[in-house]
Order: sequence, then C-alpha cells, then structure tokens
Amino acid sequence: MRPERLEALSFQGYAPRTMLDIGAHLGRFTADILEVFPDCVPTLVEPNPHCHAALAALGHECWGVAASAEDGVAELFLTSEWLQSTGTSLYRENTHFFRDEVLVRTPVPKRRVDDIFAGRRFDLVKIDTQGGELDVLMGGRDVVRQADYILIEVSMVEYNHGGARAEDVFAALGELGFRSAEVAEFHRLRGVQNGGLLQMDFLFEREVARPSQALRQDGPNLAAWLAARRARCQGFSVLQLGDGAWLGDASFGAEQAAALHFAGAPGKPRDWQGLQRHVARRGRFGFALGNLEGQSLAQVAVILDMLPRIAEAGVVMRPDSSAWGWEQRDGLLHLGARVTETSQPILQWRGAIAMRPSPVPRRKAA
Repeated sequence: MRPERLEALSFQGYAPRTMLDIGAHLGRFTADILEVFPDCVPTLVEPNPHCHAALAALGHECWGVAASAEDGVAELFLTSEWLQSTGTSLYRENTHFFRDEVLVRTPVPKRRVDDIFAGRRFDLVKIDTQGGELDVLMGGRDVVRQADYILIEVSMVEYNHGGARAEDVFAALGELGFRSAEVAEFHRLRGVQNGGLLQMDFLFEREVARPSQALRQDGPNLAAWLAARRARCQGFSVLQLGDGAWLGDASFGAEQAAALHFAGAPGKPRDWQGLQRHVARRGRFGFALGNLEGQSLAQVAVILDMLPRIAEAGVVMRPDSSAWGWEQRDGLLHLGARVTETSQPILQWRGAIAMRPSPVPRRKAA
C-alpha cells in the first residue's frame, strides 16, 4: 500500500495503535506504517528463515512461522536465485521464477493466528501470503475480526498453484463483518501472463467503524487531501473554526466552495445551537478544522465535546502560545493547565473524541 494512502487514512482521523503484519518479508510495509503512524506497535509474522535476521534487526516482536488454518509443519517454496523472494509461499508460484531447476523446498512451522495471539487485538492487519490468504483467515477469525482495517493481497489469476481464489477471500471477509473500502494497488510482472493483471491489494474496513484519535507533530499535505476529497465528492462539506492559515490553502481551489466558517464563540455551548439545527436537517459535516488559538482550557473542553456532534472526523490545532496542554494516555485525551515539551500540537480524530479534562481549581472565598 502506497504511503500516500496510509497518509489519507490518518487525515480521516484514523490512528492504529497496533498492527499485525502477516507476510512481513523484510519489513518494508512496517516501515511505511511507522512513518505515518509512529506510535503504532507492530507485530510481524514471516516464515522465510532467510528474512529473519533482517526482521530481528528492526527490534519488533516477530514470529518465524507460517500463518495457516492449522498447526503443524508445512513445505515452503523458495527460489535459489533469490532466497528472500517476495514470491516465497506455502503455495508454489506459477511462474518461471520458481521453475524446477531453481526450486528450494524448506520445512517450516505453521500456526493458527488465533492460537498465537489469543486475547490480543490488532487495529490494522496486513495479509500478504502469496496464495495462503484464505488459510490465514480460517485460522485467525477471532483476531482478524477485531481489526478496523485489513489490507490483503488477492490474486486475480492462479498465480500460486492451489492458492486462494478472489471470490472465496471476499466471501470470508464478508462473513467476518468487513467490506471492501478501496483498491490500494495493482500488481503486474513483465513476462508473466503477458503482462496482465496478476494481483490486487484491497483495503477492507469494518462495516461498523470504531472511533479513533491521535496526537501528531504536524499534518503535512492535509490541504491537498481535502481538495482532492472535495473534487471526488461534491457532498463533502468542511467546517472551519478559527484561523486556517496554519493549513495553507484549504479553499479547495478557485472553482470549489471554501470551508464553512463557524459563526459565534465556539467556547460557548449556546453558540453551537444554530449549527446543531443545520446538522439535524442536512447531516454532519464530512470534516472539521479547528484552530484553538485564544481559547481557555474550559472553552477547549466545550469545543472538543461539540465537534463530533457536528462532524464525522477532523483535525484540531493547539497553538504554541496556549497556556494549556494535552497528551494521549490509555486511549484518552488528557487536557491540563500544564504544557509539556512533548505535547504534540495536532489532534486527528474520527467518530468521537475521548477526553478527560483536568478539573478547574475553585477560587478560595475571600
């Protein structure tokens, strides 16, 4: 999955805390995830013993097994021309890269994901097992169904002998409560199947999305993402609170409508009433942009409480000049009067904002 697609997920307010990379290879996907979501904790699964040293150097939890439908020992197909080949699989690749004279067969342990990770939750699951995707789903139903998103590679042809068919993978994910959200990438190889389409990466999402939030140091390319989203969907509406200069150009271009600006004092609950009536008639805004410049701690609590009521997702910026701070702990946004050096200025959220404001100290009676 291209890094810009991961970045688009973050703009939508999504921030996975944990990720399970099944078919980790040399860890490239994990590196891309951490570039966009640096607080995410990855767990890697990779059966190819020739990849284990590189993965161990990354310092993440790593399991050197093949994720499958049952426990036991399986035969892994490799090629002597590239022992770290991305085509390594329990299902022999149907190309000249794995012809008889270069084929290497290696026994590896295979385990059910539900047995290895019983009781654990992974927000994002990536499955790239070269034909073994259905086996992974069969052996990991309990773990996989808890994810928010599943990124999975699906073969359009019999790319691996006896590998999973696309319709069976889609049916299995549908039974687990997931639907296809987008096609993330197309795969072709020169000299294979006449250069035709071989595989596609699909991003599946939960049919019932869970709220998500995270603090970030910056929000690069947010204005460009908003413009592209608006160009694709004319019904995508944006509400802006405060000065939007920190975003750059968020006007969606001269031919598009600009964001609707909040009229009133956002720190006062009654000033939201007109907007709530608007939302009751037309539905929530697709996105909200908020600059908390000049707002007190109590006013910030009001704004963060109201935003999810009128928008599906958004980004909020805490100016450096603020006399208050925030931090993310145990899934909650903690607001306080003390600003720490590590306090990150950008809050990205989706669905809801779970927060715990610090109590405002009472004045002593004279």
